[in-house]
Amino acid sequence: KFEVGADMDWEIEPHHRDAWRQSPDVDYVFPMAFDDIGFAPAIYDGAVTLAGRLASIVLDSEPNCGAEWSFVDEPVGFEIASRTALRSGGYAIPPLPVDQVGLIDLETGRWLVPRRTGEVVEFYFGGQGDIPLVGDWDCDGFDTPGLFRPSDASVHLTNDLVVGPATHNFFLGLPGDSALAGDFDNDGCDTVAIYRPSTGEVFVINELGEGVQPVRVATSYHFGEPGDVPFVGDFNGDGMETVGLYRPSSGYVYVRHEHLTGLADNEFYFGDPGDRLVAGNWADGLADTVAVYRPTDRAFYMRFTNDQGPADQVLYFGEERWHPVAGVFEV
Repeated sequence: KFEVGADMDWEIEPHHRDAWRQSPDVDYVFPMAFDDIGFAPAIYDGAVTLAGRLASIVLDSEPNCGAEWSFVDEPVGFEIASRTALRSGGYAIPPLPVDQVGLIDLETGRWLVPRRTGEVVEFYFGGQGDIPLVGDWDCDGFDTPGLFRPSDASVHLTNDLVVGPATHNFFLGLPGDSALAGDFDNDGCDTVAIYRPSTGEVFVINELGEGVQPVRVATSYHFGEPGDVPFVGDFNGDGMETVGLYRPSSGYVYVRHEHLTGLADNEFYFGDPGDRLVAGNWADGLADTVAVYRPTDRAFYMRFTNDQGPADQVLYFGEERWHPVAGVFEV
């Protein structure tokens, strides 16, 4: 939020998502622009000038030379745009989408995570039969890989986007269970919960295990039917992540806002039978919303609200057999 006619000086917050002025009135400017795979491109050093209802961001690097973004009036005396991270002396990584989407080859354990600049980070973690997880295991604000091995009910987590041994290794649940990663108690740290498909039971766990030491189940409840696919998100923007279910046979989505047995707090149709669902913060809002990866199209279809309707954004990326994940990756 910059006062009309004011000098455009800015600084960067640590995660490179926000730029702000050194003044009593602090807010943001950011680009609503996508590159050819749907991610906001890097913004390089430049000068910002106001011209009516447009902010012209003059860039000194070829990738994005000479772009303009509209402002919206609010409140009186200010003009507001979306936000970008502008770094003096270097480049910045705009947060569109806030969560990044990645893909995993479940047969080989190969991960592909796009950078916001259009490059793709590639690494291997896990193997055939493992269930991929993404979470902020060390509470630093960035997500890294993990996996659950249903054959022996073991969990393996790493704090780096690199090939190497897991940072955390422990056992959780029973063979045949499914695992879910999320911040289930709104403490800023992600943990691993268990979903038992045979009974439709969720076991919420708010701590990471270590070795063979047992972990404490904070609460458990029933939700869903056999064949439902569980996923996790903050569906109402309260900071606590809860469990949703995707019914591949019908394309219906069911979400709960609390860790309690009961009917879905929200249900809607999104996607086609056979789509693979993932939730994330795609539009810089408070709540997580759904996206589906459609293998036949090799595309992500993102919805910015949790209700029925067409995709708000489509990203073409990946191969037919790959599995989608989402997170805030430090890449």
